[in-house]
Amino acid sequence: MDMNNKTYEDIYSRIYNIVIEVFEVSEIPQPVLDFVFVNNYRSELSSLELLMQIEQEFDIEIPYYEGSKKIVTFKDLFEFVFEQKYNLEIAEYLKIRIKTKTLKLLLFLESKKIEISKFIEIFSSDTFSNNHQNIEKLILSLRHKSFDVSSIISFSDIFKNDFLLSNLEQICQIYCFMNDQKISYFDVIEIIKSGYLDSCKQEIDDLSEKIKLQESEIKNLRLQLEKANQNLDLLRGQLNHLLDDI
Repeated sequence: MDMNNKTYEDIYSRIYNIVIEVFEVSEIPQPVLDFVFVNNYRSELSSLELLMQIEQEFDIEIPYYEGSKKIVTFKDLFEFVFEQKYNLEIAEYLKIRIKTKTLKLLLFLESKKIEISKFIEIFSSDTFSNNHQNIEKLILSLRHKSFDVSSIISFSDIFKNDFLLSNLEQICQIYCFMNDQKISYFDVIEIIKSGYLDSCKQEIDDLSEKIKLQESEIKNLRLQLEKANQNLDLLRGQLNHLLDDI
């Protein structure tokens, strides 16, 4: 892994944990980078405490009065620490982050023989976007067998929808994978919008082709080596005959 990427992931994790601790939440609502802690939690004390903890954690100074207007989202905190402490660009991390998740998703789709076009059709549809929260609850409930009356009622519309029902198996497979890999619905939409699916697919195809060529070259070299060994055995035999004649 690239050294900068390790730094990015370390900063991300440390800030994430501080936000959770200060606001006493189990997780930051998705999408994480767009989480607005000033608007979501209007307590000025909590916001100030958060900035002070970030200062202590990274040994930097945050201008509170100016920062209270500018630094209001998880992404703002992330970007400020990057620039002030490590002189790194957040855009580079975001690019690495989304591309890494795209590659994981692509490899999964290929393993399940799910076409990219079909995947995009499902996740880009209005039907899916309007129901994605209930769909996620349904799949996780199925997985963990944690149904309750309220959740069953919220799922009723899904089972009346032909589009969702006809794609439910693939949706379940994809959501279970997303849950395991900590890839959110919002990450998936970002992946689709980024255009990385096609470019990463081409990279994978090119790499697969190179591997096939290398395997072919190795096979040819192995055959040449076997032939050379056979010729060597023949020469040894001829040499032994000559020595016997002498």
